[in-house]
Amino acid sequence: MRDRLLFTASRFLWPIHNVVLLLAIGILLGERALADYTYALAVCAPLYFLVSFSLPICMRTQGRHGFCRIELAWLRILSVAATIPLVGAVALLTTSTQANVFVALWVLKLGDIVFDSVPVYFSARTSDSQRGAKLFLLDGLRVLLSQAALWSCLLFLQKGIVVLLLLVGSINLVVSTCILLAVPTWFGSHIGLPRSLAIFRRLFRRATPMTISGALLAFMISLPRLLSEPFLSDSERAVFGLAQTIGSGVALLFNGIWLYEFHRIQDSFRAGQLRRLLSINFLLSLTFLSLLIGTSIAVLVAQPMLFSLMHIAAPATMLFPILIVLLGLQHCISVHRDTLKLASHEWTEVRILVVSLSAATVVHFGVVYFVGATWPWSVAGMCFVAALLQVLHLVGCFLLFL
Repeated sequence: MRDRLLFTASRFLWPIHNVVLLLAIGILLGERALADYTYALAVCAPLYFLVSFSLPICMRTQGRHGFCRIELAWLRILSVAATIPLVGAVALLTTSTQANVFVALWVLKLGDIVFDSVPVYFSARTSDSQRGAKLFLLDGLRVLLSQAALWSCLLFLQKGIVVLLLLVGSINLVVSTCILLAVPTWFGSHIGLPRSLAIFRRLFRRATPMTISGALLAFMISLPRLLSEPFLSDSERAVFGLAQTIGSGVALLFNGIWLYEFHRIQDSFRAGQLRRLLSINFLLSLTFLSLLIGTSIAVLVAQPMLFSLMHIAAPATMLFPILIVLLGLQHCISVHRDTLKLASHEWTEVRILVVSLSAATVVHFGVVYFVGATWPWSVAGMCFVAALLQVLHLVGCFLLFL
């Protein structure tokens, strides 16, 4: 139990760092900088999944040495490095503050992409009774150094949000790369071209549908913010961004719980015990929903102080906690969609997400331009319809499996 708690807590350390980063930006740089930062988060999310190419989930669902080879570690590092000149070119070709915030934030996200394989590695080491403690120490080190960079920039350099994100992102990237190379046991003593090509082909075949589904999910979660952006004031943009970040933080905590329990899900599937698998997933969904609602209640109580502290000129209403729940609904269903990966039905998941994303887009334009309702109704309609369609599709799939 202690190790389980440490493993779960380790996945919450980085969301806490993100919340501290949000608070620092809001307190010292104002609601406009906070709004720009959270909008860049919404833009980066789908790109994050495209560049990560679902390597962690491939490693976890396959569980064979072929997906833990040293070639894949270097593929991860090289793919991340290849994006740096591209975003650098964007920074040189534009003078827009929002574009520069996006570029700086992308450097921060690159470290997350590199580190993502480490929790997956520890989740697979079910025989290690200290895996949670080890991951907690590694994540804690990453957070500690990133926090040191954050407050050094704010208190001593006193630069804007772009320099702040670049500095924190660079520290995160270097630390994450060192951990990736030093900690996991990567099989293979040297890199050979024929074997590398065979592994990459296998990864491409397996990971392509997972990558598409991950990018679609991220785009669907970001879509309410992206489509609502023209209708929002700076204070509303800041509130929307806070809700979006808090919901994602709860989802990352839940991801730690799911990773720790994944071996039970995998064993149930391999033994053909689908009812047991579904019951585990159902309990995990209830756990996430409880976390989401509990967080929303806490935010409801704290929001007047939070808005005042971060200089957000918005009234304290029920909108903020409701947004957290609505934007987190998609994560609640993710454990059931991930079962399709175990059954090698990745393209079925892609189809489900395409239908849900299309329906959510239609709902937005219908609510805003035909009904004439305000953006909160549009967001509620999009999130509810997307979640409902996914649930109905998944119920149909599982009935077929049964």
